[in-house]
Amino acid sequence: MKGCDNLSLGLWVGLVFLTTIVITVAFTTSYWVTVQQGLNEFGYDAVDIGLIYSCLTLTGKDEVCGQYGGALSDIPVSQWKGAALFYGMGVFVAWGLCVISLFSFCSDGARSALRILMSMSTALTTLGLLIFGGGLGGLRYDSQSASIYSNCYGAGSFNAGSNCKLGDSGVVACVGLGLSIMATVSGFLIVRSFPKKDTHELMQQIESERSLIGK
Repeated sequence: MKGCDNLSLGLWVGLVFLTTIVITVAFTTSYWVTVQQGLNEFGYDAVDIGLIYSCLTLTGKDEVCGQYGGALSDIPVSQWKGAALFYGMGVFVAWGLCVISLFSFCSDGARSALRILMSMSTALTTLGLLIFGGGLGGLRYDSQSASIYSNCYGAGSFNAGSNCKLGDSGVVACVGLGLSIMATVSGFLIVRSFPKKDTHELMQQIESERSLIGK
């Protein structure tokens, strides 16, 4: 059973690593929302918007990608500041979990901590995605603050509007959420499935070891 237990834990750690990579890719790429129309007046052919990065394609030129700035206040959509904060914290916790699991996933004492960290990461990234979806209305066109980041006509909560659509990074983030939930649930199931030795069995094992030493 020991080998089976370690195999199960190893597979779970692999799932955690996969989940962490996926949510990191989503967080650090720019294609959460793609603006499809109404950009010519600003001199752009395409605009892709992410939580902390964006990609702009000037008319007749190559795409240029970069971070909005060095602070949350630089993110152009107000609600996404919270989304970036919570999603980023979830990614950070997931990487911490990966590092810890490399050295202690076989330890009985560490399993509860690993489950808690995975649950925290899932909760934080889920909250970030909910804030992101609820904040899509911030992309709505407003003549008082018209810009390339507010050109999604008809945008509202969980609706990007007629001029915009969910980009590849948004899809990757949704996949990452599914993997996070799988990793959280399977983490609890795997640990609960491990048989625990009762006191009598432990005493017998100790007595056997002592007799072997005495011989």
